[in-house]
Amino acid sequence: MTFLTANIFAQNKLGHVNAQEILFQMPAYKTAVNDLQQFQTNLENRLSGLLSELDQLRKSYEATASSLTDLEKQDKELEMQSLYQRIETFQADAQELLQKEEQKLINPIQTELLNAINEVAKEGNYTYILRDEVFLFANESNDVGDLVRKKLGL
Repeated sequence: MTFLTANIFAQNKLGHVNAQEILFQMPAYKTAVNDLQQFQTNLENRLSGLLSELDQLRKSYEATASSLTDLEKQDKELEMQSLYQRIETFQADAQELLQKEEQKLINPIQTELLNAINEVAKEGNYTYILRDEVFLFANESNDVGDLVRKKLGL
């Protein structure tokens, strides 16, 4: 059985690649990460504006509460409660938006990398190309990283 398994692997051409390392080297990935950080900063700024608005409403309410009628107090409290609910909704929506933006920006780059790996596999008649971050040892002669980088123009 061991001989049969060894014989099967001997007939297959194996390669390995550190896909994550190559991904981090891709200019499109670096741009996408910067764009994603800017998107996140914009969301954080909008949230900060809403929190500031809520703080101003609260301070105004506290400063004038003694001179307000019960109806005016109730109106101000409802206004603060409504803004607080908007903030909670915004926080939930912002997290979802950030995830969608990440997928939109990063997925095409990952697909480009995977396509390059597949092309190298086909051109080199590789049976398997494995990500070497899974291995404890990998022979450098089987590393197809340089071929993938060349395919990507890196």
